[in-house]
Amino acid sequence: MKPLITILIFILAAAGWYWQHQSQRQMALDEAHRAAAVAMQALERVEFDWTRRGCPATPPEAAMEWQRRRSDAELAMRRAEELFPWGTDERALLSEGGLNLSLVEKGKLLECLKIQGESLDELARRR
Repeated sequence: MKPLITILIFILAAAGWYWQHQSQRQMALDEAHRAAAVAMQALERVEFDWTRRGCPATPPEAAMEWQRRRSDAELAMRRAEELFPWGTDERALLSEGGLNLSLVEKGKLLECLKIQGESLDELARRR
């Protein structure tokens, strides 16, 4: 009877550890997803001013909020990545999410610089 109880306790402990580990992973994924969504919403409020050199982000409050939210999202993604081994789909998804945040920001900036370049070309043609 004692060996059966010992085996049952071992099985329950292993199942508890597995459940806790999976819950921790899922919470980390959910947090990373939520943080990335909030960062994208913050970026939507940011505009890049093509009339000024270097296309600064405006309004400054929205730009600071975007930077803070992006940092939060990157941190949440790094924390979640630590829970997944290399080569897993979840880790690849988290890496792609961080890259997407950066690409969207760079895309908006490049669009601004393109408009700025076109306006400077037009100004040069008028002269």
